[in-house]
Amino acid sequence: MTDFVNPYTFVPLPRKVVCRQPPGHDPGPDEAPERYVGALEVTWHIQSPIAIPTEEWGGIGGDVRIPGSSIKGAVRSTHEMLFGGCLRQVDLGYRPTYRQLPNMDALKDWRMAVVLDDDEVLLCEEEKKRSSVDSETLRQRLGGKARTGDVIAVNSKNDWKDKPERRVAERFQVRDRPADASGYEDLAGCYVVLIAKEGARHETAMVKGKKVRTKWYWSLGKLTRERATISSQATRDFSWAMMEARPDGERWIDVFRGKTKLGQARGNKHALEPGSVIWVKVLNGKVTAIKLSQFWRERSKECLGNRIPQETQPCDDKNLRLCPSCSVFGSADTLNDKPQTDERRREGDQRSYAAHVRFGSAIGVDLQGDEVTLAPLGQPHLGAGLTYLEPTSPAAAPASRDERWSRWDSDGKQKRQLRGRKFYWHSDPEHQLEHLRRDKGVGNLPGRHLKREHHGDDMCTKAQLVTSGTFRQRITFDGLDRFGVASLLAALQPGRVLGDGEFALHLGRGKPLGLGSVTAEITAARITTVAARYGDKAETPLEAFVIDPAEVKDRCGDLDAVHAGARKVLDLKGLGENWWKVTYPTTQPWKQFGSKEFDESFNFFKDFGGPAQSDGKKNFSWKPGAWKPMPEITDHDQSDWSAK
Repeated sequence: MTDFVNPYTFVPLPRKVVCRQPPGHDPGPDEAPERYVGALEVTWHIQSPIAIPTEEWGGIGGDVRIPGSSIKGAVRSTHEMLFGGCLRQVDLGYRPTYRQLPNMDALKDWRMAVVLDDDEVLLCEEEKKRSSVDSETLRQRLGGKARTGDVIAVNSKNDWKDKPERRVAERFQVRDRPADASGYEDLAGCYVVLIAKEGARHETAMVKGKKVRTKWYWSLGKLTRERATISSQATRDFSWAMMEARPDGERWIDVFRGKTKLGQARGNKHALEPGSVIWVKVLNGKVTAIKLSQFWRERSKECLGNRIPQETQPCDDKNLRLCPSCSVFGSADTLNDKPQTDERRREGDQRSYAAHVRFGSAIGVDLQGDEVTLAPLGQPHLGAGLTYLEPTSPAAAPASRDERWSRWDSDGKQKRQLRGRKFYWHSDPEHQLEHLRRDKGVGNLPGRHLKREHHGDDMCTKAQLVTSGTFRQRITFDGLDRFGVASLLAALQPGRVLGDGEFALHLGRGKPLGLGSVTAEITAARITTVAARYGDKAETPLEAFVIDPAEVKDRCGDLDAVHAGARKVLDLKGLGENWWKVTYPTTQPWKQFGSKEFDESFNFFKDFGGPAQSDGKKNFSWKPGAWKPMPEITDHDQSDWSAK
């Protein structure tokens, strides 16, 4: 297996988030001498190229401004880590979605249906054996113009060919496609066609030791006159599954095998339009679940709240007690107390505490760079237990041949916990490319941050890549106590609390690609007490806001393990000799860098996510397959993906 470093790691959570009464926004005469108001002039220095979205932030050669809200988010995340803040942005009701594994259980109790409108479907008949049509046969009959929703008639049992897992329509008549969705009801007894995209299909398979070309089949559903209404729960679950599916905006997507167009599938974003063909589960006339293909996506029964210690969950301003970060940057609980994520988002309680800090826009000065097309960004997936959960193996043996240890549902009673807070390593992709060309024989290829030939245009985005210059910004605060000011300064310059090191934050886009490493220089500061603001206006020097380790422990608890992780991930040289190995997971050697095979990360997760395997015995019991979880941040070698 290739030795590589994942683009991100996790800093441990504090054992407990220490909450106390925040300073408030209207200090009285006795408090005013110990509260501070001020302005900081900050210059951000570029340590690796910054990706600027041109339409939102401006372009090189013109006025470029990084929104203050973007920088506030980066600074707050650093503050939460350094000072034991709560998990403010965590949705405790989140449940991950997974691709269904190909087995017969995935089809149990499912049937096809045609969408009639937002609330109703026309059901197809429940069948003991799946009905299909050969994709090439249908292509020839329709001249490559086949589409999901086409209708065929099969006149007798003799027109079917039985196979072990399905029956295939060999002789059939093509019927006219209804002008609108309601017309499918008049075709009861005929079969509606569901064409799926090619992504989940294989070109070849091993049969009796030989590699043979596989046949591709489209599912058929026998139309009835039976209707069912779509439940709100089914719609919500489907929406969540869609959030983690690759979007395709077109109504019709061409499906190819090689260079041959087989037909057209319905695009994801149009999947519930009238006339769409879907799979449904039905109970008492209600659709309880929806999917777009036989093996699609399903939501885990496990929610995130079970994998995060109660002591670190978001503070909600009850009893006016907040964590150190919410006390500085503010707290807004826009969710309510319902257990289900979807219900929590519907109507929040709006408990809030206003921020003491304001971030102005950061203005670019003497910027240099070019417009580029970035490589695709991997979609964050909390459900990937290989990287997001503790690296220990689940105690329970696989329940079936299709179980994966990387999935949350594979745990027994003992739930693996979330590793911690997610942070990206600092690894300049342009320096990495220089190293690969010089020492690894990589040819004249673009760096890992740039689009390559095998990347589809719809997966990539254009950006201005800023390689030199600075950004200047003003940050103001009002009403903070001395520790609050000191902690804000440390979030900008982590060395104030971590000690020696060249510590940096990330700004802009493309953090997984190594972009956006920046260091902050406080070029000017004007700080007074609230009392002095209306009096002699005497200023308080920055030296008065030195971090006291004893005070950190008193205000934030024991953070030794947290700070040990922070020293590694925030340091520009935190990876040591492995600095050049950062990439999305791969199964290919570095000499293949830049190739399509090198970039196919899904193969790594498929091969090393703990797939169950046969033990080779006649009773067909199963044992865990390869399990190679991501190294912990405490490990010396971040490229050693060995089973723990």
